[in-house]
Amino acid sequence: MLTLGLSVVLLSVTLAPPSEEAVEAAQKLLKEKNLYKTGNRYALRDERGLKKLFEEVDKLQRQLKARSQKTKAKTRESNQAQPLDDDAAIDRRIEEIRREQAELDGQYQQARSTSERNRIMTQRNTLTMELQRLIASRNQPPSTSKPADATDQRIAEIRSRLDELEAQHAQAHSAKERNRIIEEQNKLSMELDRLAQGRRVRTGAGNSLAGEKAADPADKIRQDLIGKVLDLRRTMDSMKSQYTALGADAAVTDAIETLNQKDGEDRRLGPRASFARYEKKLKKLEDSIRSESIPMRRQGGVGLADVVINGQHTVAMVVDTGASWVTLSSKQAASIGLRPGPQTPRVAATLASGEVVEGCYRMTLSSVRVGSFERHDVPCAVMPQADAPALLGGSFLSQFHVVYDAANGRLTLSEIRSDSARTPKP
Repeated sequence: MLTLGLSVVLLSVTLAPPSEEAVEAAQKLLKEKNLYKTGNRYALRDERGLKKLFEEVDKLQRQLKARSQKTKAKTRESNQAQPLDDDAAIDRRIEEIRREQAELDGQYQQARSTSERNRIMTQRNTLTMELQRLIASRNQPPSTSKPADATDQRIAEIRSRLDELEAQHAQAHSAKERNRIIEEQNKLSMELDRLAQGRRVRTGAGNSLAGEKAADPADKIRQDLIGKVLDLRRTMDSMKSQYTALGADAAVTDAIETLNQKDGEDRRLGPRASFARYEKKLKKLEDSIRSESIPMRRQGGVGLADVVINGQHTVAMVVDTGASWVTLSSKQAASIGLRPGPQTPRVAATLASGEVVEGCYRMTLSSVRVGSFERHDVPCAVMPQADAPALLGGSFLSQFHVVYDAANGRLTLSEIRSDSARTPKP
């Protein structure tokens, strides 16, 4: 009987409700820890802000889609309004089509459904038919009475080979074969761009600044979207770290237990059910973004990154997020075969310091690559000074979301994956 009596006493002590003082202390502690009661959980109050953040991302995605559709519609209208009545116009359109096809090839590899792949292939087939019509309508070359130089001959050879590769691509039966063809097409297209640029410099053609395109508003939307996604990842990772720390805090677990006894509930510390849905959505967003952290080295108090110019020349450039252009000294430009002519236009280049350098030559680099990120037809300012530092500036960096961590010597570039094959024009 004694044992039974003790058991009853112990049971009554265990089930006794907590005192008002203990409840108030527990409530105060959880409030200080930014926790609140929701459903069967004690969750971080900051979780309630995730809905608004994801709504902002959704809005940017809608804006980007609408802007992209509007840009493509304008391009189609422009192509229809301007008849291609000379070889130069036809060649420009052919190069545009090949770039669009390269973009679609990238989208095809990332497509997750049969309907999406079919849609992409339909678009590519439409472009292929247009390409074939343009190739067939290309004017005959000029009379052989005027001998063509080696550059013209090589350009003709490349165009002929690109036509052959396009026909091979249409008949390719395997992804490996298509990738091999695309790789050769890209290399030849880069060489064609370099040769065409060199010919324009020699003849003084194609150097007018009046025809330059304004900045694409979609670029700003892309950068804002990438920034939001990166911010969301930091926010959600921070919340997960907080939950881990709070779960290891005995005072917090005791406070929750106290309030559970008071309410007769069994609430637990942890995120709301919506957190898992947001995590899944964020992962999908991250899958659509390509990001790379590129190492830099310090020299003379500035950060230098290795930049590959025109696919073959590696130049150490100062990363200058405030500079308006990618810039080269006259000596560096000459070393890679970039020589301004009498008709080459002049521009003013603004440096991060605010200094404006007048009298720079405005030229175009066939390609600029940093890490795995590459862009074609990048505007470049050639400085009149022979010893001016090479700058990696806005004409390249503005096409990405940029995080410049000078302290740790890292340059992080990010872009939306569907844009990875884009070839923005100067």
